[in-house]
This record gives sequence, C-alpha cells and structure tokens, in this order.
Amino acid sequence: MAYYNGDSLLRALQDIGKQNHTSIYMDAYPAWYMGRDGGTFYRRQRADRRVGQNGREGKPNNQRQHKRHGKHQHLWKDREGTMNVKIDLCPARDKFYSQLNNEIDPYISCQVTSMVAGLAVGKLGLDPILRIVGYKQPEDKLKFYMETDHAVQDYWRKYFNTDIPAPQLAGVMVFAVNSLYGKKITYYDQRIGMCEIINDLGKGLPVYTSMKYPDNKNFSGKPSPIDGHIVLIVGADGDNLLVNDPYKNHLTGDRDGFKNVYTPADFAKHNKGYAIRYNRA
Repeated sequence: MAYYNGDSLLRALQDIGKQNHTSIYMDAYPAWYMGRDGGTFYRRQRADRRVGQNGREGKPNNQRQHKRHGKHQHLWKDREGTMNVKIDLCPARDKFYSQLNNEIDPYISCQVTSMVAGLAVGKLGLDPILRIVGYKQPEDKLKFYMETDHAVQDYWRKYFNTDIPAPQLAGVMVFAVNSLYGKKITYYDQRIGMCEIINDLGKGLPVYTSMKYPDNKNFSGKPSPIDGHIVLIVGADGDNLLVNDPYKNHLTGDRDGFKNVYTPADFAKHNKGYAIRYNRA
C-alpha cells in the first residue's frame, strides 16, 4: 500500500493519469479528471444537474461524461479494487475534541465541537475563537458567540427556522465562522461524495459532515435513535474512512470516538449527504 500526505497525494494521482493516458474518474461525481493525452489536470466542478434556459433540470453531467469517455477507471483503486492511499490528519489525540466535557449543553454540542476540531486538525487556527471571552474551551466560546452575536442571530432569524438552535444549522455555522475569521474559511456542500472527501483530505483538510443512527442505543442500552449528529472525517485507510466522533463510537457503542473506522457500507448507511468543507482562504 502506498502512503500519501497532503499535496503528495495529488502528485501521485497525476502520475497515475500520465502513465495510463486515459480519463480518470473518482466516482459518479468526479472532482478531478485528465484528458486522454495524459496532460494537465483540469478542475471539474461537481454539478448534479445542469439547468437549461427553460429552467428545467437537464441530464446529470456525469452521465454525459461517462458516455463520452466510455468505461471509467477509479482513481484511487488498485488492481484488486481496494484503495491504495492512507491519509491520517489526526495521528494523535491532542486534536481530538470530545463534546462531553463542554460547559454548555454537552449532550447537544456536536456541531461546535466538530467545527473547532476541524479548524484545529486542518491547521486553520483557533485564535479568532480563543479571543472570545467568557469560557475556557473553544467549543464553548464558539457556541456562546453563535447564540449572542447580533449579526449571527439576525442571519439565523432572517433565513432559518428558529425552532432549531442556531449552532445546529449548518448554514448558520458557516456564516458565523466566516464572519468570525473575516474570510471564507468554510463553505456548505449539499451533497458531498467520496471524491470530494478524498480530495479535501489530500489537501490536509478534514470534512465536517452529518450522520444518522436510527439503531443507536444510549449508554444504558436503551434504544435512542439519532436523526442527526455531526462528526469529523480525518483520514482514509484503504476503502475505509477514519472518523472522529465527539460523543462516542456510534458503530460499536464504545465510549471512545477517536478515529472510528467506517467501511463504505457503514458510511453509505449513516451519512446524510451534506457537509461543511474547509478552505484555506
């Protein structure tokens, strides 16, 4: 198995394309592809559907691409059909954040906890959050800011259902963090796929995403379905994803949420599809 970190992953993928002289696809929503001449990589923005002049939805972009280029080759797969990359953005526990030690609402603070963890793991800095007064931990500082800042509160009331607390809404989270940092350091992705996840991880950026656990049981062993819970994807190992869960391991019930291993089937079953992605603005 080959091991890559950061930009070396992209360079390795470029080399694969040059050797094969073919168009390479990562999945149904490719983020990068290469021309048949094996030349430069081109950025291809993901689009589920293209809207025509009459406003109706057109044929999905990826269907046209697949027909044009014929049989596609998965970029990160080896000849046995398994991933040949290993990425670990959180090798030690110093950047693993648990929500259970938060001062404010520890049982419903997975959002701010995973956001702070993502900023730390992605090496984007926590200084703007740490300057907020009133609490010791950055997770509590961010939650306090989102619930008291006038601009954030106005944005929440204007555009969202106020029955849902501001920190629990991804759109408000993006607005709050970007406002706090003074630049577009995060953005919302309504439908993230494996290609985007691997692409971000390869750039040293984790992925904040929403999960569901309908079969969850609480620590007492009683059924406790979870419709929404935020985790942070911090790596890939073979076909599997490495996930930091701020509450617990929701796959096994173990109390340790550090680098839980999700198989493709696990992720497909539990992921809700949307994410907040980080940006080195």
